[in-house]
Amino acid sequence: MMSDSNPPANSYRTALIFGGVLLLLIMLLVLPNVGAWLADHESNPATATDSKQTAADSRQTEVASAGSRQALSQQATQLLEAGNYPDAIRAFEQVTQQDPKDAKGWHNLGVAYHKKGDQDQAIALFNKAIALDPTFADPYYSLGIAYEEKQQIEQAIKNYTQHIALDPQSKKTYLRLGSLYDAQQQFARAIDAYRRAAAIDPAYYVAYYNIGNAFLHQQSIDSAITYYEKAIAVKPDYAKAYSNLGNCYLQKKQNDRAQQYFKKALELDPSLKKYAK
Repeated sequence: MMSDSNPPANSYRTALIFGGVLLLLIMLLVLPNVGAWLADHESNPATATDSKQTAADSRQTEVASAGSRQALSQQATQLLEAGNYPDAIRAFEQVTQQDPKDAKGWHNLGVAYHKKGDQDQAIALFNKAIALDPTFADPYYSLGIAYEEKQQIEQAIKNYTQHIALDPQSKKTYLRLGSLYDAQQQFARAIDAYRRAAAIDPAYYVAYYNIGNAFLHQQSIDSAITYYEKAIAVKPDYAKAYSNLGNCYLQKKQNDRAQQYFKKALELDPSLKKYAK
């Protein structure tokens, strides 16, 4: 009986051994791939972190670059205000090299050339700024000044008008525009421009004074007096307004009153000696 049961037991043990060997072989084949998969899986978060870090570094670089341009621009502006135009030009050139699409940088470079006395180069740079950003108002005003100095009045008027279209609250542009119309004896247009300047800033005494001048040029003496008085009401020590009031009253044959205004003008500004009697 015992001898009959041994073969099945031996066969069972053999099967177990064979199964164990087979399982070991399978594990040896599979585990390296699992390890590789785990390594790849674990590396993905690190890769994502590296990507985020690269983006953050890029942003920090952009911020640092912008800060550097701003600092350089401030330095150039200080040089310009100090009258050191060659160094200001070099500094603004560096600003434009760092960011060739910066319309403000090209405009500032044009301002530096304008201050240096190179009107043609300034005009070219102002136009470049406009080409980069046609909605940037400042270059139009600067072009107006440059063309005015070159006695190209129509171009000056054109650019002042465009500046006003982009910056309707620019009282200084209305004042310059009025002065050009005044010089061309277009007094109605001049007065309109001055009035618009005064409407923007009711304390803009120069606008009232210029309106008075425009009326005086037309021999509208009473209207001129009205606006000189408005200028004085805002600025009581405005010597030129007192002088022109004196002229108005001379033309009205009121010599005593004229002398009172001439005397007041002289007290405020002794350089007005020609009005003293």
